[in-house]
Amino acid sequence: MDYEYAWEGGLTGRLYNAHLSKSAATTVINTFCSTVEASGYVGMLYASKSVITDDMKITSINNKYPIWNAQYNDSDTLTATHSYWQYDDNGTVAGISYPTDLDFKYVNTPAAPTELTFKSSTNSSITLTWNKVPEVYGYQIVRYDEAEGKYVSIGTTKGARTLTYTDNGLTSGKKYTYMVRGYHKLNAGTVYGAYSQEYSCTATYAEAVTASTDPEPPIFDTAPDMPTQAAIADRTSSSINVRWSKISGVTGYFVYKYNTSTGKYDRIARCIGDKSRSYNFTGLSPATTYKFGVRAYYEYNGVIMYSNRLEFSKCTKPRTFTSSFKYTPLGSYRCLHWQKLSNVSGYIIYKYDIAHNKYTRVKKISSYKTTSCILPALKSGFGYRILAYKNVNGSIVYGDISKAPAKASSLSGTVIDSQVRLRAGAGTNKRIIRELARGSKVKISGCKYSGKNAWYKITYTKGSKKYTGYVRSDFIRIN
Repeated sequence: MDYEYAWEGGLTGRLYNAHLSKSAATTVINTFCSTVEASGYVGMLYASKSVITDDMKITSINNKYPIWNAQYNDSDTLTATHSYWQYDDNGTVAGISYPTDLDFKYVNTPAAPTELTFKSSTNSSITLTWNKVPEVYGYQIVRYDEAEGKYVSIGTTKGARTLTYTDNGLTSGKKYTYMVRGYHKLNAGTVYGAYSQEYSCTATYAEAVTASTDPEPPIFDTAPDMPTQAAIADRTSSSINVRWSKISGVTGYFVYKYNTSTGKYDRIARCIGDKSRSYNFTGLSPATTYKFGVRAYYEYNGVIMYSNRLEFSKCTKPRTFTSSFKYTPLGSYRCLHWQKLSNVSGYIIYKYDIAHNKYTRVKKISSYKTTSCILPALKSGFGYRILAYKNVNGSIVYGDISKAPAKASSLSGTVIDSQVRLRAGAGTNKRIIRELARGSKVKISGCKYSGKNAWYKITYTKGSKKYTGYVRSDFIRIN
């Protein structure tokens, strides 16, 4: 598109007299270039530097289309991204008897296409789609050839806006892997860009469905029945695999996830066939309850008849403890300590019999804020393990049991109450050495029991003096 003003002894003409705003000019240019690209050509803007910088929003154009800067000068000073520089309109070229324009073209290796995925598939074909790379002449599609052990070209497209390709003649049920890259056509040859990420797909009847919110479905007398049950087939701390009751004879099912931002259910997948009645929701947060939905549908001649939507809530597992689960030897006892997990109800400690692969529950901690406990040292062949749990609507969702805790040779803590008494021994009848203020830092070196209460042997330093004695364990938070 040549965007310049007419000159007849001064600026004039319809474009100049229209006095378009920057936004209006930008809309005109983008609309024109889009129309050109829709016909299989490369849309482009040609204009002088002053028009580019003063009369349009160039950053809303050059992210989609090439820019040709007309600036008759010894240097190209346009800072906005552009692809061509016309530096002279009075050049001499052998074989041409009149003055010609002289230009540079800046050629960059095309960027990798993004979001390569499938648009639809049949038992013998797969249609791919990807995001546009501005300025490219077209795209090359490659498919991995197992016999040759490498990717081979299966076709090309023309035009930066041609963003689909159908691979035909495939084997039903076989998995294929693809990549796509853009390319330029130059006199010196073809310049290829970086490949997209790999994408694998199976040749079978399916249709991609992007996240969207359904309008209220039309009501049909012959609408399918609503699925009546949804159960968890499997779950982790980041995924939930849901399976629902079969509705015989339907075309398939739509699957939904509740969007807390919009307060609506987003449609996120289509499952083809009445037996395709499970879906794995991924990318979820640990110990979090999510709301999902599923509805059956018939499809005939482009008309879809929906069932009512079955809506249900499911919770992911709490996170599994890894390196944050530790123990410190305290004589004949062990101090188990771990990092607090948010969004859980509490923790359960198990004794693990290594030889028999058997777990025995030894302690339940009903507050997620409690992050330590004192237990007896175990003989060889046994160890402690931990898991987190969450109470959900009268049921309990358990996390996975941890591996063995890591050994921490030293243990420190913080006093969490005011005027805590440091005593010469374990028990409230022992001599008071001094009082410790809330927030005091201590070193823990041992443990004794007095009745049902565990007492830490601690060392407290104030200035140049050190005090050693016992403090009841529930007045100390392990750091």
